[in-house]
Amino acid sequence: MNDAAIAYKGHIPADRWHEPYIFREELAREIADGVRFWGFEENGALTGVMGIQDKGDVTLFRHA
Repeated sequence: MNDAAIAYKGHIPADRWHEPYIFREELAREIADGVRFWGFEENGALTGVMGIQDKGDVTLFRHA
């Protein structure tokens, strides 16, 4: 978990807060449901991830 994510602890409802952020099984379900993930790498380290899901008339930002 990074400093930016920790900043939201206590602001995100306890039933939505997870450590780790996402479990492998949930990630597999998200991908199966059409969420596409992109990563940002800086100096050889993954520093950001974005998940986007196309739902026809709208595109949802699912994970950031």
